[in-house]
Amino acid sequence: MHAEDASGRFHRAYTSADVLETVVDGLVNGVERLSQAGLVKGKTVGIDATTLEANAAMRSIERRNTGESYEAFVGRLAEAAP
Repeated sequence: MHAEDASGRFHRAYTSADVLETVVDGLVNGVERLSQAGLVKGKTVGIDATTLEANAAMRSIERRNTGESYEAFVGRLAEAAP
């Protein structure tokens, strides 16, 4: 699908699926490179689509739905991990 801008030029209109595919491809490529370098081990990669809000300093990251801090969120995930 293409979209015409104000100047009359056509540009590719990206869908959410296009963006997600690009992101996942990048993650897979990155994990493969880390694995080849011996920096990670495992067979499963999980992707978390948690909605977070942050400022530029990343000190005030928090979950939008609960207001939980990033540190608390990651700590809770770590405790729940097998």
